[in-house]
Amino acid sequence: MQNVYNIFKDDVDTEYSGYNINNWNEYCQQFFNSLSLIHSNKAAIWLNAKGDLCYRLSYYDEKILTSTAKKISLVFSNFLQRDVVIGEKLNISTKEPIYINAYRDQILIHNLPFVKDEFFNPCETNEFVKRSDNFIYRNTFKPSSYLMIIPTTPYTCQPSIILQYIFYLACYKQGKFYYIMNWLAMFFKDLSNKSNIALVLIGNKISGKDILFDEIIQPLFGKDYSVKVNDVKLQTNNLASLLKNKLFYNLDDITSVATEEKRTKTVLKDIINNDTITIEERNSIEQLEKYGQTLITISEPYIPYINNKSNKHTVFKIPNNIEDIHIPEFFQCMSKLTAPFHLPLPPILLCSLSHRLKSHLHLSISNLLLRALRPGSYRIYLSQEDTLTHAGQG
Repeated sequence: MQNVYNIFKDDVDTEYSGYNINNWNEYCQQFFNSLSLIHSNKAAIWLNAKGDLCYRLSYYDEKILTSTAKKISLVFSNFLQRDVVIGEKLNISTKEPIYINAYRDQILIHNLPFVKDEFFNPCETNEFVKRSDNFIYRNTFKPSSYLMIIPTTPYTCQPSIILQYIFYLACYKQGKFYYIMNWLAMFFKDLSNKSNIALVLIGNKISGKDILFDEIIQPLFGKDYSVKVNDVKLQTNNLASLLKNKLFYNLDDITSVATEEKRTKTVLKDIINNDTITIEERNSIEQLEKYGQTLITISEPYIPYINNKSNKHTVFKIPNNIEDIHIPEFFQCMSKLTAPFHLPLPPILLCSLSHRLKSHLHLSISNLLLRALRPGSYRIYLSQEDTLTHAGQG
C-alpha cells in the first residue's frame, strides 16, 4: 500500500495473560497453614480500612463479603474441612498473642494484608497493589477470559465466519476491513491504547449492525465493562453508575428527542470526544474517567448529537440485510487478508453468534479472530483514504 500511516500511538503491550488475580498472599506478614490453603483454593481474606474482615471463596466471585472473625472462622472451617480460628487474644502483660488450642489452625489478624481502598484501572496487571504511600490497594478490574488467553498455537490458514462478518460490515472493501480490525485490535492488545475515534455503523434493523457489540465486543472485553446506551437509559437518574468504569460504549439508535436536554448532550459529547464524562445530577456534578472506545449504531444517516466539525468519528454504511452476506472468492483464503498482522497469531474465542443469520452462517468468536486481534507484536497500517471518514461519507 502507498501513503500508509499508523493512526494509533506506538505499540505497547499490557500482558493480561499474566494478570495477577488473587495476589493478596504477597502482602501477608506470615503465610502458612490455613492462609496457604485459602490461597491455593482460590479464596481470599484481608482487612479493610473500616476494620472489617473481607473474604471471598473464589476469585471468580464478584461480591466481597464481610463478617466477624468468629463467623468467618466457621465459614473457612467448613470450606477447608479443618478447624480454623481467625483472631487472637493478647497477654495483658507481655502483649504477646495467646494461641488457642494447638490442634486448631489459627489466623492472626496482624498477618492479614491491610487494604486501604479500592480503585479501577484496566492497565494495572495486579489485583492487589502496594503504592508509593506504602499502603495496599485493590484493583476491581478483572480482564475477560479472552484478554487472558495466552498465545500458544501457530497460525494456520483457515476461514473465519466472524472475520467474514466484519468484512461484510466493511462493504467487502479490504481497506475498511483493516480499519475495523485495527480499531478493535489495538485496544484489545493494550487497554491503554484506546482509539479516540468513534466507529459509526449505519444500517437498518435487519442489517446485523448490533452483532458487533452484542456478540463480539461484549465477550471480548467483558459484559460488565460494556454498556449499551439508548433513549431509555439516558433518562435514568443513576447515569453515573451506568457509565462508570467501562471499556466500551455503544450509543444505540439515540433519537433527537432524547438529546434535547443539555445534560444528555453533554454526556454524549463527552463519550465521543473527551477523556472524562461529566454528569450533572440534581445537586452535584460528577466527573468519570473514560477508559473505553465508542461504537455508534444507528438506523438513519443523521446523527443528532454529532457535530461534524468537532467530533472525531468514522462512518460505515453497511449493507441492508445480513442474510444476503456473501464472501468474495479472494477472501476464502484468509492468508491474503491477514498478512498485515505479521502472523503467527494467538488462539481462540468460543461464543455463539446469532439466530439473526442463516443457519449455515451461525457465528462463533473464532480461533482466527483472536489471532488477528492478539499478535505478539505488530502495527496495522491503513490506506490514507480509508482512515478518517466523517458523517455522510461511506
